[in-house]
Amino acid sequence: MTDPAAEASALARLRRAAETLRIDWSRQASHEALFREHLRRMSLWATALGCEDRWPFFDVARQLFPDRFPDDAPAPSGLGSLGGAMRAALAAWVRFAGVAAAPEVSALGLADPYEPLVRLLERGGTFTTEHGMAYVGLVGIPRRPFRPAGAAAGLPLDDASLDALDAPGRAGRGPG
Repeated sequence: MTDPAAEASALARLRRAAETLRIDWSRQASHEALFREHLRRMSLWATALGCEDRWPFFDVARQLFPDRFPDDAPAPSGLGSLGGAMRAALAAWVRFAGVAAAPEVSALGLADPYEPLVRLLERGGTFTTEHGMAYVGLVGIPRRPFRPAGAAAGLPLDDASLDALDAPGRAGRGPG
């Protein structure tokens, strides 16, 4: 069973962020950190679902409930301005939002794998893929091989923590 209200809420949030998207180069550090957090969470999900060969870009809801979400199901509308990989991942988040409260999902005890990408979009970032790399702004991150997530704590996704990553003078950041 899916939760249409949760899907609608997720889609509305994405549409708001996509409609107001202005790439914010001053947030490159938090954009990269958010994408890496997405990869870390997807690694945990891939391990839990036994689909490491599909990491990093797979649809968690389709993996859990293939009968509910056929591959030929239409993508949500209103995300057309986003690139293909980003649009596909965020469409997967809408489906995930609809099943997140299902017992099969909550029993795994894992964090929402797509929330870091939603925050990336809300903070003026996107990603693209090309030639085995994912590009977040000016940073290229190899998509393979599978990287199991360690026991490290996840990235806080609140604005204050993310803004601190982008602060001028922080290690790895220029003067402003």
